[in-house]
Amino acid sequence: MTMKHLLAVVILVMTFCNANAQDTIVANKDVRYLITINTDTVNGRVMADTFCLRHNDDYAVFYNKHIYYQDSLRLNDINRWVDMMKNILGSRIKTGQKYYVFTDRQQGIYTYRGNVSTNDYQYKDSIVRMEWTVRPETKSIAGHPCQRATCTYMGRDYEAWYALDMTSDFGPWKFNGLPGLIMEVYDTKRHYTFRYIDSYHCTGQVNILPRTFCYKTTLKKYLAEKEMYLKDPMYYRANRTVGKSRTRDEKLIELYRRSCTHKPMEITADGEE
Repeated sequence: MTMKHLLAVVILVMTFCNANAQDTIVANKDVRYLITINTDTVNGRVMADTFCLRHNDDYAVFYNKHIYYQDSLRLNDINRWVDMMKNILGSRIKTGQKYYVFTDRQQGIYTYRGNVSTNDYQYKDSIVRMEWTVRPETKSIAGHPCQRATCTYMGRDYEAWYALDMTSDFGPWKFNGLPGLIMEVYDTKRHYTFRYIDSYHCTGQVNILPRTFCYKTTLKKYLAEKEMYLKDPMYYRANRTVGKSRTRDEKLIELYRRSCTHKPMEITADGEE
């Protein structure tokens, strides 16, 4: 992306940032998770990132800590944000998963904001009700006694381990509904794994920080966009993104293609493995 494109992004930021933030909601705990994603199932390329689950009894937000920092910096110090983005663009750092999942248990809905290539999308949907089966197996995770549970959701079979001594029924991503905090969860093919790192008391806000203009959409349409990108990332970037990138950098083209040899967590009927 050129400096001209970067300036265009800044203009979009200043123009289209809108009131996506929720009313002030105070958390009582932060939980950190290490997520690993097999982004190249042919060659076994795995990407890792740190996410945080910030929650109280009724609300939770799950987010990438690096992206949260970027969004916070952009809101509070636009000059530092521009400098940081120039460095990221210049070194072509891949930041990984960039989504937020905000859960509002009182309303029974969640808000998801994610990206497909350089486009941001946001949608609301009913809280996922996963049909867990509690299993007899137990083990210890970070000193916490945990029990195993299994479920199937949108094309993947999952195993989870929930804490017997922490009563929160939240978990990473959209996972919820077990009688204890979900400490570890993964699909049985180990394409997506979430592992507990630590937790601590927190009085920060439970919210989604406003970013650039987001396309309002639905879960179904968002997954269709993601499937389109994974099938042909170069076509998507050239025809369906802001700026319509048509890079000729062969190394970058190969990087995009290698990062798309997997399926998203939520597999649609057209995208069965």
